[in-house]
Amino acid sequence: MGGIAWGLEPREVSIQVESVPSGADICEKQRGRLICFAKTPSAINSVFYGSNSSKVYYIKKIGYEISPVLFHPGSQVEVLQLTKKNIFYDKKKHQSSDLERLQGRVNEILGNRIYGNEKKPLLENFQFVDKIKVIKLDGTNQLNINLMVGDQLNKEKLGRIIRIRNKNERVNNFLNVVLNNGAGSFLVQIKNVMDNISEISGIMLTVNYHKKTSELAEDDATFVKRYEYQPGDGWVYYSWAEHNTGYSKFEIHKDIYTTMIGIQLNQIPKNIDEISGLEKMKSLVTIKSNDNRRKIFREYQYE
Repeated sequence: MGGIAWGLEPREVSIQVESVPSGADICEKQRGRLICFAKTPSAINSVFYGSNSSKVYYIKKIGYEISPVLFHPGSQVEVLQLTKKNIFYDKKKHQSSDLERLQGRVNEILGNRIYGNEKKPLLENFQFVDKIKVIKLDGTNQLNINLMVGDQLNKEKLGRIIRIRNKNERVNNFLNVVLNNGAGSFLVQIKNVMDNISEISGIMLTVNYHKKTSELAEDDATFVKRYEYQPGDGWVYYSWAEHNTGYSKFEIHKDIYTTMIGIQLNQIPKNIDEISGLEKMKSLVTIKSNDNRRKIFREYQYE
């Protein structure tokens, strides 16, 4: 919020927010996190304090750039054209002609699914953080997809989980949250559109998330002290003295952790609407995570 005119009565304004394409999340920042509360097209009510006040909302959709929008009391209809992100690896950068060919087919097929006019939501709780790429892994062609857990899912679901002390229990709970909140259905959708590319045998889903950590840091500062004295002749004299001192402080910052979920395409069910299908898929994945103090990747088993 900027330019608030204090002393004026608050005024609630209804603003119609639309996007091209539609179905994007309308979000606001709360304590540094993006919290989403509606989808385009929607009418949202905003409170303003004076004609010069403003509010910033954020429009986001998987596969597109997050776009900030500045609203004013006079705003009535806001239509935002979303900008596509470059989420696919450039096929021409592959050294192998086979990988180049497969990458081209992946870019076309998944591009149609992600940017098509599908009504079914896709990965609402995540963002792509790297290019979708065909890679060679253990002698087989795998699809590597790199995601970041969204702020809202991180806040609402992961806050309790990341404090679990038992590492295996923590990783298992993380897997449940990720697959139950969009990643599982995303894997199913990939399987259903990738059935025509038999050369790709599996998916490596890399999921990143952040948690706040604190550490003791040493620092130093310069303090200036003013001395005042009056020698008796009516004048006041000032002098300054500087001295350095060291001190310790806690620094709190976001640290990124990564869990890699590997699964073969033929092990992904065609539908996970039933709990049994999702549970079966969890039991078949391979899990590697660096969620430990030394951030070393270790293998875990789903239990």
